Amino acid sequence: LLNVQQKAVLEFQIPPAVQMFKATEGRFPKSHEEFMQKIVEANQLVLPELPEGAVYRFNSEKGELWVYPEAEAPEVEVNKGVRPL
Repeated sequence: LLNVQQKAVLEFQIPPAVQMFKATEGRFPKSHEEFMQKIVEANQLVLPELPEGAVYRFNSEKGELWVYPEAEAPEVEVNKGVRPL
């Protein structure tokens, strides 16, 4: 289970940061890497640690951060100029 601070990051900090990005850029981040760089790093957010075998992936079509079983997670594309985390 998540503690209050972890839940606050996922429910109250990430969604407005994604919406602000969309408002200024006219789109959601194009990739998980861009999400990590322009949303998480830029806002100095710390994503809650997930249970072993689970990973985060940003859904660029819906503008949402999802959790997947590691074996079922979409591939993370590595783009030039955006460093993966």
